[in-house]
Amino acid sequence: MSAINPDQTTQAMKSVDDYLREFPTSTDPKAAVFLGGACNPTVWRFAEAIPALEKAKVSYFNPQVREWTEDLIGKEDEAKENAKVLLFVIDHQTRGVASMVEACEYVSLGKPTVLVIVEIAPGAVIDGEPIGPNQLKDLNRGRKYLADTARQHSVPVFDKIPDAVKQIIAMAHE
Repeated sequence: MSAINPDQTTQAMKSVDDYLREFPTSTDPKAAVFLGGACNPTVWRFAEAIPALEKAKVSYFNPQVREWTEDLIGKEDEAKENAKVLLFVIDHQTRGVASMVEACEYVSLGKPTVLVIVEIAPGAVIDGEPIGPNQLKDLNRGRKYLADTARQHSVPVFDKIPDAVKQIIAMAHE
C-alpha cells in the first residue's frame, strides 16, 4: 500500500460530468464486473477501468452517476450479487469509509473481489477539508485493516488501478 503525496498529483483533466457525457452509463445488473468504491470526485472508472474492460470485451456495472439516490441501492445490490468479480478502489481522493466496510463484507463472504488500496498522505485535503493527523491515522488504519483482512482471505490487493484491472479481466474470462 502506498501513499500519494498531494503535491505530486495532478487534477484530472476531465470532470466526472465530462466522463458521464462521454461514456454511456452501464448499469446491466448481469455484468461480469462491479466497479465499486467511493465515486465522486474520482474518475478512475472512466479513465482507467472502463477502456480496458471494453477492449477486453468484459461487461461491467458502473454505479457512478451524477446524482446518487437511495433507490439505486437495489440495482447495485443485484449487480454485486450477479457479478463474477467485484473491484473496489479505496484511493486517496476520498475518505472511503463506507466503501471499506462494503469491501470487507464481500471479502469476508468469499465473493471474488479485487482491491486497490492507496493510503492518504499527510497534508491531504479531501472534499475541501484538510485531513488532520488523528483523522489521517484512522483513515489509513482502516485501509490497513481492510488490506490485512483481504490477504487473510487470499484476495488480491494492489496499489495501482491498471494492475487490478488486469486481474479482474483475467478473473472475468475464467
